Amino acid sequence: MGGGLFAEEQVHWVAESLFAVRAKRGRLDAMARARLDVGPAPRGGDGSTVSATGNGDNQTSGGSLKFIADTEDWDNPIGLNTPGQSGDPESPHYRDLFEMWSKGRYFPVAYSRSKVESVTETVTRLSPTPAVASSGGRRSASER
Repeated sequence: MGGGLFAEEQVHWVAESLFAVRAKRGRLDAMARARLDVGPAPRGGDGSTVSATGNGDNQTSGGSLKFIADTEDWDNPIGLNTPGQSGDPESPHYRDLFEMWSKGRYFPVAYSRSKVESVTETVTRLSPTPAVASSGGRRSASER
């Protein structure tokens, strides 16, 4: 470490801990858990580091999302997230960000409409069902 701020014996290296996303055990069988569980992966750090990986051998707390904005170029931000961008285990995006997150690697984040549209894979539109009035299922003139 010669010439550094700390003598070699003063430097404390933090051992890696493990992190995994685990489904609640309740009524799930082993096959269902295997579809839902993500990891484990080793992660360095502890509760006092930038990534706040918790303490102990198995990480049970810590940050799962980071976003760094470039206010001079809104289409130049980066982020990390785990385990993925989908809550559907059948989606390719259910766990696709886990490895990057576990290694502290960032991905580009689109911000402007044109940039978002250029990287959009699918669009899902959710539309509420019109409310049914309590007057026998008819809507009043103001509700139409």
